[in-house]
Amino acid sequence: MNDVTVIGAGPTGMSCALGLAARGLVPRIVDARPGPVQQSRAMGVQARTLELYRMFGIADEAVALGTRVRRVHVMSRGDELTTFSLGDMGQGISPFPYLLTLAQDVHEAFLLQKLEALGVQVEWGVRCTAVRPRADAVTLTLERDGHETTEETRWLVGCDGGHSVVRQQLGIGFPGGTNEGLFYVADVDTDRPSDEVWASFGEHSFALLFPVRTQGTQRIIGMVPPELDADVDFD
Repeated sequence: MNDVTVIGAGPTGMSCALGLAARGLVPRIVDARPGPVQQSRAMGVQARTLELYRMFGIADEAVALGTRVRRVHVMSRGDELTTFSLGDMGQGISPFPYLLTLAQDVHEAFLLQKLEALGVQVEWGVRCTAVRPRADAVTLTLERDGHETTEETRWLVGCDGGHSVVRQQLGIGFPGGTNEGLFYVADVDTDRPSDEVWASFGEHSFALLFPVRTQGTQRIIGMVPPELDADVDFD
């Protein structure tokens, strides 16, 4: 029987496994994906996460891999309404008074390397399909290559994302909502400063521009105006 099993090997699951390994526990960590992500995906790393990494002794390396975002510009109809510093918000409170943008593929590769150095190997292609808690342990049903096995663990940590099987099986809620609008996302090369965020708001739309990678790529994300929704064909 494993002492601790972590379901999900994204940044949250791997950070959890790092914390356990740093305290002498060797967790089992599994993920349904075939391997780490290959796209930029989620990239905002908050100060509290970096403070946690500092406890593991890896914060400086993580910061060096990303981009420190210090300033935000707020726009409307092409005019700048205001600008503010993210550093002012956390100065004197955190040693990381900024938003760090770190592409998820780079982030996961970094954490995976740190885990492997501690002797922890992620088991890819393993999906958790059922969770049955008991007084002294948790029974898991795991699927690999179409074959299911039943295993036990003393402690279970669910880090398996927005559609978490662990959370659903245990009846744990997920407060929040969804937006009915149509959004677009693109990583592009621009001539904007690499350490700033641009936010533009309209009556029925918004757009964000912020750095993705250290070589200058920027993420554009926004809402397609309602009048253009009907013109989008996904086929």
